[in-house]
Amino acid sequence: MNRFASLTLTGLFATALLSAACGPVTQIPLPEEEPVTAASSASTTDVLSGHLTVGIPPGAVDAPRRASIMAAPQSSNDETRIVLEGGGPEGMAKFVMMVTELYLLGSGDLRADAGKLAARDEKVVELRGARLPTFAFEPGPGEPLPDRPLFVLGGVISHPDGTLQEVEFFILPEMAASRKDYTDRARAVLSTFAPGKRKIETAGGKTALGKTLFVNMPPSFILSTQPGPDFDVFRVRRLRRPGEPGATLGIYVGGHPSLQIDQLIKSGEDTPPAKTEEGTVLGRKTEWVEWRGADGLEIKETIVPLDDQQSVHVFAMATTVEDLEGLLRIVQTLAQAH
Repeated sequence: MNRFASLTLTGLFATALLSAACGPVTQIPLPEEEPVTAASSASTTDVLSGHLTVGIPPGAVDAPRRASIMAAPQSSNDETRIVLEGGGPEGMAKFVMMVTELYLLGSGDLRADAGKLAARDEKVVELRGARLPTFAFEPGPGEPLPDRPLFVLGGVISHPDGTLQEVEFFILPEMAASRKDYTDRARAVLSTFAPGKRKIETAGGKTALGKTLFVNMPPSFILSTQPGPDFDVFRVRRLRRPGEPGATLGIYVGGHPSLQIDQLIKSGEDTPPAKTEEGTVLGRKTEWVEWRGADGLEIKETIVPLDDQQSVHVFAMATTVEDLEGLLRIVQTLAQAH
């Protein structure tokens, strides 16, 4: 695991969009009190759309992460970002917690599962006294990078429904001298996670994708929704065990679709070899583009018109051809709502 592959200081610690262009950002002051040491000294808030709850200190806020000012916030089912302490330079947060739905089923051996999820050189330690079975990830030795968040603690949680969630805590790199204090605070918060009211639905069957589409999902597949200002992105994922290959089906519905391979080319990346083939989606003839990502993912995508204003961009991603074909069988069940 690489904790910093998709994390930048701006993306993780920004407390508001366009802070420089839109004026000063409201700061979130650090409460002048002892670090949280028990759930009773913190307020409880939902994370992952209520799949879990956690105790947070006064002044902490839920602040969804965005890839850019034009992008939709991350799906609240997939990810929650809590700013635990604001007041950083240029409107940035100083102490941030990321909670991620891994879409993994535990094996029954949480220590072994945690070992598969930990990054290189991280120490896996059982967090005794936590409300849910939890193993913490303690960072290994190494100097902080000036342009990357400083990881202070992580953990994997075993939910009573059998699924696993990951929690990560970061501070700004210039705060390295205070790393131990923030690690202690992070450990206290990590111990307060508890089950929430939302259940993960894994029965499958006919499932609505917003108001325009339906899809027939097999059992053990899960839907999450990322709503945008004028578009929606739906993701269908298969629950799997740690270490097993993953498979994700993405469905964009909106007015400005763009193939991922075209986005890659526009960004200046090397153009991967690709092949095309004819197919049918939503009863309409279309052309599929199949290619392999730099990380070895098998990708197949297409765009079909939905109406005069909207189109559907379907993108299937899997580590094996067999799993990719399984996703494409789900695509064939896509139907328009009437």
